[in-house]
Amino acid sequence: MSVTTEVNFSPAFSTVLGLATGSRATAVKAVWAYAATHGLKSNRQVTDKNGKARNAAVIVPNADLKTVFGDAEFYGLGEIAKGISANVVK
Repeated sequence: MSVTTEVNFSPAFSTVLGLATGSRATAVKAVWAYAATHGLKSNRQVTDKNGKARNAAVIVPNADLKTVFGDAEFYGLGEIAKGISANVVK
């Protein structure tokens, strides 16, 4: 499935992020916009596959995001993609 294919999202996703249908790319934008609006964006130092340290943008979730994506200390791009996939209604 392409990131531009229109899909339906779960009621929880729709309630928290205000997006009932859209593409996965649109959903990623909605998640980052929500994080920016609610002051949840942060940077974490991570180590890449070559062992080099770098800063990575992450989301530190509030209670509402945890209902959609699950309980975690922070969400990186991988967790966000998995969370969006888990909230696609088939």
